[in-house]
Amino acid sequence: MRKLGWIYIIFYCIDALFSLVASFEPSVELMSNFWSMGMLSFGIFILIFICMGSLRPVKVFVPMLSFNALALVFGFALTIPLLLRYGPQMSQLDMNIAFFREEFGWYWAVHWFFMTLWLAVCAFAVVTYSRFMVSKHKQN
Repeated sequence: MRKLGWIYIIFYCIDALFSLVASFEPSVELMSNFWSMGMLSFGIFILIFICMGSLRPVKVFVPMLSFNALALVFGFALTIPLLLRYGPQMSQLDMNIAFFREEFGWYWAVHWFFMTLWLAVCAFAVVTYSRFMVSKHKQN
């Protein structure tokens, strides 16, 4: 399970860095979104292992999963005014970072708040899990 924890943390940090690059390079955004969707699926398995008590410490993985849930809820909340505005034509829109910046004047600031928070969660996870592994190694 220790390796699974590290794999999830590393992939999670890659996801954050991939999204950071996509903020500046729109051509990477689609691949970043696919990677993020895969990470959401991986997160469900991580949650199952946490609930089974197989993956420790919980304080490392709960903030990561909570951030994903927060971002997902925020994304759904953004679609409500767009759905009301565009109706059925919304499925034909190219919804990317540039589109959201055009639609919502405040989006860019919120985007960077989320990116900063995401990178902070990554740093917290790496540091906390490293300390946990060192303390487990010293106990053995």
